[in-house]
Amino acid sequence: MKNKNLIYVLMPLVILIWGLIIYKIIAGMNDDKPSNSVYKPLVTEDSKELTDTFSLYANYNDPFLSGTVRLSRNVVETEMLSNRRSLSNVNNTPPKPDLQYFGIISNAKNKYKVGLIKIQGVDYLLKEGDFSVNKLKVYKLFKDSVIVMQQNYKHTIHRI
Repeated sequence: MKNKNLIYVLMPLVILIWGLIIYKIIAGMNDDKPSNSVYKPLVTEDSKELTDTFSLYANYNDPFLSGTVRLSRNVVETEMLSNRRSLSNVNNTPPKPDLQYFGIISNAKNKYKVGLIKIQGVDYLLKEGDFSVNKLKVYKLFKDSVIVMQQNYKHTIHRI
C-alpha cells in the first residue's frame, strides 16, 4: 500500500516536469518577436588609428653559438652564403653498397636475429652490430629491410 501512495504523488510530478520541458522547447521555436538587440562592432574608429610603437633589439647572446653576439645582419648573411658554397662542392657520401637482403632468421627462445645478406655476390649470415666486407656494419635488422652503416652514413636496403 505504501508504494501505491508514492506512485500517486510522483506520477503527477513527472508529468508536470515533462510538460514544462516540452512547453519551453515549443515556446523557444515559436519566437515571433523581433529582436531588439543591437550588435556593436568590435573594432572602433579610435582603435584603427593606433599603431604599434615598439622595436625589437635582438643583439643578445645566442645560446647556440657559445656566447657570440650577432652584430649585424649583413655579416651573418655573408657567412651563411659562404658556408653554403663550400658545402655544396663537397660530396663525401659513400656510394650505396652492393648488397641484397633476403630476410631474417630469428630464434623465439632467446630472440636472436640473423640476417641473410649477399654482399658483392657472397652470402653472409650477420647479426646486428656485426661488421662485414668494406667496413659495413649491420645497424638494425627488420623483417622487410636492413639498415647498414658505412662511414657513419646509414643506408636502408629492402628485402628482395
